[in-house]
Amino acid sequence: MILQNIKRRWVLILGLLAVMCTACFLVACASEPFDPLENGYTATVVYDANGGKYSTADTTGVRTFRYRPGTTIIQPAEGASLNIPTRDSYHVVAWYPAVLDEEGKPLKEGDLFVDEDGVSIFEGEEWDFSQKLPEDEQSLLYLVAGWKENYTFTIDVGEEARSEGVDNYFDDSYTSPSNVGVIVDPPARPGYTVRYYMSEDGRKFYGTQALRELQLSDETPDVVVTVEWLKGDWIVVSKAEDLANIDVSANYFIDSDIDMGGKEFTFSGYSGEFNGNGHTISNFKTDGTSSGKVSFSQFSFSGGFMHDITFKDAVYSFRLRGVNNVQSVTAGFIAADASGYDLGKFTNIAFDNCSLIVVKGTAANVEVIVGIDTTYHGIFGRLGDGQSFAPSSGSVSVEIG
Repeated sequence: MILQNIKRRWVLILGLLAVMCTACFLVACASEPFDPLENGYTATVVYDANGGKYSTADTTGVRTFRYRPGTTIIQPAEGASLNIPTRDSYHVVAWYPAVLDEEGKPLKEGDLFVDEDGVSIFEGEEWDFSQKLPEDEQSLLYLVAGWKENYTFTIDVGEEARSEGVDNYFDDSYTSPSNVGVIVDPPARPGYTVRYYMSEDGRKFYGTQALRELQLSDETPDVVVTVEWLKGDWIVVSKAEDLANIDVSANYFIDSDIDMGGKEFTFSGYSGEFNGNGHTISNFKTDGTSSGKVSFSQFSFSGGFMHDITFKDAVYSFRLRGVNNVQSVTAGFIAADASGYDLGKFTNIAFDNCSLIVVKGTAANVEVIVGIDTTYHGIFGRLGDGQSFAPSSGSVSVEIG
């Protein structure tokens, strides 16, 4: 019995030794380095970044890979086993096969890779990564990165703004043809508003969103716009949509004639400056139909004012409702009662084919005061003592209907 136990122990010990030996053998085999040549990877491909880097730690700009003959090779790209090299303000457009001398080194004239005739290889054919390597077991392919300057977009703030410490906006990150992207941090100048951005061909762009219409391409690789500044804090108006919802505390600067397309244009309690800049706002109709009111106007002001503006083909109409217990109401195309306004600021205001229409309905006996002086008749319903107003020369009187 004892002898049997001893035999069993020796069998176990010998079995463990055999397993250990096998494991050691496998570890030894696994630790042997992989030899590309012995495994058929006999073709060599060199990727020369040509002034670029594959990483921040890269000091040579050269990567060498082994391939099996007759196979396709890696195309450097983001996320690939060989990432695309980088170079400030440049991007890789293609890879070009270098011409090699007898020692397998690329022909060069200075820093330029050339062919046997001294012509730049970048004027030749680029490498097609869909094609396969030669079947030659000892083939050598030396690829060189062909670079192109990035497309650039610049906002030129002007010499005067630069003298005040305002920097130009410059973006040279565009590596392919595209529209201008989102301007996250556009130039700002204290005490000024961007009136518009002007392109080199004279087009005006209102707001940074409009700049996205501009396109960077091989025909226009460097796009520049200049800033036209406007002193003060303004909302610049160039289209009807800008007048859809007036901020009564803001200053407005009209920078083009505006056709409202028959839509309404009105505001009340305005405290800012509405600068028409000599332009015309036309083709709008505003209806006032609130019940119980005793004054009607499409605009009213609370310390604010407007100037240098022409109103054309415009109608302000109002319907008397719930006013049967009053003897009179006041109405005006601009404002009903201007007695508290500084009319010295309401300058250069003109009218062309504008109407003030009163719909009395059942309130036929209510008097409607629309001004008693021909210079402001229909424009303001009432002025204060000592006040006066006259529209711009050439204005057509506001028609009362």
